[in-house]
Amino acid sequence: LLSQIERDALSRLSVFHGGFSAEAARAVAGASLPVLGALADKSLLRKEGPRIFLHPLVQQLAAARLDDPVQAATRAAHAAYFHRLLAQLRPLAEAGDRVALQTIDVEFENCRRAWAWSIAEAQADALRLSSNTLLEYCDHRGRSEDGLALLRAAIESPVAKADGKLDALLLSKASHLAYRLGRYVDAQAMALRALEATRKSRDRATKVQSLNVLGTCALQLGRWDDARRYFKQALEATAPEGQASALAGTLDHLALVEKALGNYAEALRLSLQSLVQYQRLGDSAEEALCLNNLGSLCLTMREDEAAGVHLRQGLAICERDGIVGTRGYILSNLTELALRAGDLAA
Repeated sequence: LLSQIERDALSRLSVFHGGFSAEAARAVAGASLPVLGALADKSLLRKEGPRIFLHPLVQQLAAARLDDPVQAATRAAHAAYFHRLLAQLRPLAEAGDRVALQTIDVEFENCRRAWAWSIAEAQADALRLSSNTLLEYCDHRGRSEDGLALLRAAIESPVAKADGKLDALLLSKASHLAYRLGRYVDAQAMALRALEATRKSRDRATKVQSLNVLGTCALQLGRWDDARRYFKQALEATAPEGQASALAGTLDHLALVEKALGNYAEALRLSLQSLVQYQRLGDSAEEALCLNNLGSLCLTMREDEAAGVHLRQGLAICERDGIVGTRGYILSNLTELALRAGDLAA
């Protein structure tokens, strides 16, 4: 009972998962607002705020009527649209911007399918374009397992095996998520493989990512000299345009090394310098993590009042922007602070 235009649009819309926006429907499926309105009037689409949904059964029926050539073209358009979206959101996602992270929240299933399609179609450039945004998103949202699964699927595929530079990039990012999950042996192995590959590719970003992972793993495993060496090498390898952020990160990392060695005054000096740098850069995600580390240092120094100030400031940023991973660290430190104060309810 649908017109040909409506039938074509409905079948193409079946490539979306987890809903879609009117803009995405137009770009991917060629579905105009009048066509979307007509399908909604016939109860084939459901609108919830700015999002539009297909019932799963309607989606299955519509997908079954999508011819192979049209299906391939539509899936290609779907993948291209979401890779572009991830690339556009990269600087905001890196900084933990709340709106950017919320945008990826609602589009995560579409992004996951775009990623899988690009693996199957050996689209190395698309994977390269989106990998950093996906890493930062999964890191900030505490979805390390999801991110690691996506990266491993790409690493184990023919497209990565045929492109050494892409393989190294993906390994360096996967190593960071393995570190987040406490899998230090795996993280180090992947970071070392990626680092070795950069000797040929001279990919600075991959080299810096790998060195930082090796530094943080060494820190967790009590190898203080190795940690300091890796962090300083990462700073030296950073491109000029990324020096400010890299310097802030290195200062924060070196503060953790000095704390572990019992050099609390030096650790405090480095940590405060790092915090100022992140605040100047407007990087709220790293600012929150730095505040957590600063609060933890103050706890170690038995300066509980200062610890509480830093930790509550960091918690406010995390709750405002939904930075789940760092929020967990801060809540753990606030728990220790409450126990010291005898506030068992808190």
